[in-house]
Amino acid sequence: MDVAHSQHSAAEAKSVAVAFLTNELAGWWDYLLAAEVPIKYTYKPRMGGPHDGFVAIDPEGYLLEFEEFKQHKENEKFVPQLKQNPTVLPQHATSQVPDGLGFHSMITWLYYQDVLGMQNFYEETLGFELVADQGWTKIYQVSPTAFIGLVDERRGMNDYADEKAVEVAFLLERPDDYWAYVNAQAPFETVSTTGDTTQIMGLDPERYLMDFLSDGWME
Repeated sequence: MDVAHSQHSAAEAKSVAVAFLTNELAGWWDYLLAAEVPIKYTYKPRMGGPHDGFVAIDPEGYLLEFEEFKQHKENEKFVPQLKQNPTVLPQHATSQVPDGLGFHSMITWLYYQDVLGMQNFYEETLGFELVADQGWTKIYQVSPTAFIGLVDERRGMNDYADEKAVEVAFLLERPDDYWAYVNAQAPFETVSTTGDTTQIMGLDPERYLMDFLSDGWME
């Protein structure tokens, strides 16, 4: 999103990381290294661990994590979900990505001071299912291929910030029902609405901007 058309400024903290989940982790590492993409954390695969990965930096400073989750007691619910998702390959005509490299799922990592409090919010207020508990991170399923990860900012790659250049969007299947829920229960602080069921913007308890959208929000 162009910051000029958003609720944010470029000076705000980038308190987010986007994880692209892949079965071709070594291939992505070789490709991005050859392309001289800046790397924050290198690829160091570990036998027997719950996941492997590395972290790159995009041209404007956002962190991009490339990750593979493995069979492990920590991932007993998570890996079966991921195995259902087919790999999507790059579609752009000018893509330089080598053949066979793609992604099957993604996680948006958000950084919090009170992970337990946010866990209650994501489960009780938003109704998402916890699919992986890594102790200081909690992963929730939003759709078959999209997940939200709550990270304790004391141990994560980013720090908590009151003002952050982050907007988390949710596309609603039943916007009328969600609109009724928000009006009746006021489950979070509302920032703005379109006056109908097209769009609801609100803040979570630690001030991440949430954008709830209907299928026709761009029409």
